[in-house]
Amino acid sequence: NAAVTTTSGDVSVSGTAGAGTSSDNHGLEMAAPVQTDSGNIFLTGTGGAGTTSNKGIFWTGSSPTITSASGNITITGTGGNGTGDSNRGIELRAPVQTGGAGTITINGTAGTGGTSDNFGTYISNLVKTANGAISITGTGLGSTGSNDGIRIRGDGSIVATGAASVTLTGNGAASAPGISIDTTGGIPGPGAVATAGNAFLTAGSGSNIEISPGVINANGTLELIADGSIVLGNGAQIVSNGAGTINVTLNSDADAI
Repeated sequence: NAAVTTTSGDVSVSGTAGAGTSSDNHGLEMAAPVQTDSGNIFLTGTGGAGTTSNKGIFWTGSSPTITSASGNITITGTGGNGTGDSNRGIELRAPVQTGGAGTITINGTAGTGGTSDNFGTYISNLVKTANGAISITGTGLGSTGSNDGIRIRGDGSIVATGAASVTLTGNGAASAPGISIDTTGGIPGPGAVATAGNAFLTAGSGSNIEISPGVINANGTLELIADGSIVLGNGAQIVSNGAGTINVTLNSDADAI
């Protein structure tokens, strides 16, 4: 994979996979940097039909970053309509970062017709802004289990170093969580959802918010809202950056908190 770079212009990369009879029909698969100094970045991918692992966007590796010095980054992925598992909207295994007032918007929707592990948005690396807001949405689809809307796992870390808000909105399928955080590390390193501003985590359509383990860290208002249950398991932490008061609102139709 070749790097895509520019000094001041926008970068737009899109891909749509054709229909296949097996796996790995990804709409956009990259293992190289996409970078701009001051422009915006737009990444769009749609997976093709097949069996398993037909992802809308699949970004791998630790060094091939998606980076803008000051622009906005928008990532949109739709998984392929596979018959098996792992037909994910977006799978980010590489860092995504922007500086200045740049924002990051990530929107993933799993493919239809699958079984399990069809996450809307899967993140296992750093997503970071300097002073801009972060918005992540995910819709899981599938007939059996673990079709999370948003899954943040391993070294996944969502960090806004300034006072901008961090918003996560997820909808799971087949009793899977809308938002699932299963990470390691401290604050604001891997495993953290951290901001000096406000943090809003919402799971709809009967979905849960499940944190085990993981850190939610905000200076301002911190809200956890679920249409299903809110589960804070072993290693879950809700903490303050050390300035101001956190207001935690646990609104759930179920009683499990």
